[in-house]
Amino acid sequence: MDMIKKFFPQAMQAKDIKGLLIAILIYVVVNFVGGLVLGLLDAIPLVGFVFGVIGWLLSIYCAVGIVVAILVFFNIVK
Repeated sequence: MDMIKKFFPQAMQAKDIKGLLIAILIYVVVNFVGGLVLGLLDAIPLVGFVFGVIGWLLSIYCAVGIVVAILVFFNIVK
């Protein structure tokens, strides 16, 4: 549980509907902005593969953060 709190601090604040919506909005915005920036850097020929992998990992992190926020909201994860 401590590892979840360390890696997803915003998701752990989703104890009510306002916290859940804020957590989901933050993860969506981070994924969108990060995707735009990493998409631009993906066009660089030599390091494009690395930025593509980083973008993929960012998408997974944001998806897991949203799932953790939902689980905290329903008191499955405490």
